[in-house]
Amino acid sequence: MVNYSKAMIAGSLALGLCLAGSPGQVRASADADLKEVANEAAVAVGDLLLEQLKTEWLPVPKASLLNCGDRDLLLSGAFYLPGPKNETLSAMGWFDVPAGDNSGSLPMPSDTFFIRIEAVEPSGDDDTPDDTKPVELPGLQTREFCARWPALDDLEDLDYFVSEEPDGKFFDREVGLAVPEGCGEDGYEMMPFYQIDASDLDEYDELGIQCDNDGCKIVKASEENPVPVGFRECPN
Repeated sequence: MVNYSKAMIAGSLALGLCLAGSPGQVRASADADLKEVANEAAVAVGDLLLEQLKTEWLPVPKASLLNCGDRDLLLSGAFYLPGPKNETLSAMGWFDVPAGDNSGSLPMPSDTFFIRIEAVEPSGDDDTPDDTKPVELPGLQTREFCARWPALDDLEDLDYFVSEEPDGKFFDREVGLAVPEGCGEDGYEMMPFYQIDASDLDEYDELGIQCDNDGCKIVKASEENPVPVGFRECPN
């Protein structure tokens, strides 16, 4: 069963932020903290979209990962988040996609976004924690984002939502704490994410990725197979 990490609905949350407007656009009262109001609105919209995500095909840019290999995969996304003065870089929690499973659709706020996939490498030893290895997507450009490594011993602890603040520092909205200076401590690190553009999406505005033991590749719905990747199953 796919683990819907609550920060990894981040696609929904990010879309909620876009729908709610930037903090400078939200007007609750003269004395209200605009940033807090915008965040609350984003969470409300994100929660609503999460419920839709489980049952409906949302007409927005999205990423879907079909894992037909023997190893569990973890998917993380990143994007530009509207801010009070300009756009900021944001990355969000890991989405657990077990071997043989499908992530379903993860909404993104625009048709340009970024993804990173990690393959879980079992240690084979109860006393040694599992590790992960980045999955390559050849031909795509990368950009670094501040992200947090997944806690493989606790799949409930995959959440993070790191945004770059106007002063250039990073803040994890999921835990409500500043990220250590330089994004290099406490599990945080600057990581390369692959850039996805509109040309990589199919007619359903979906980035479809299919993985097996030989690697991962972008797959688009077509006349030969019009089923969106988010609804496909692995071949027997």
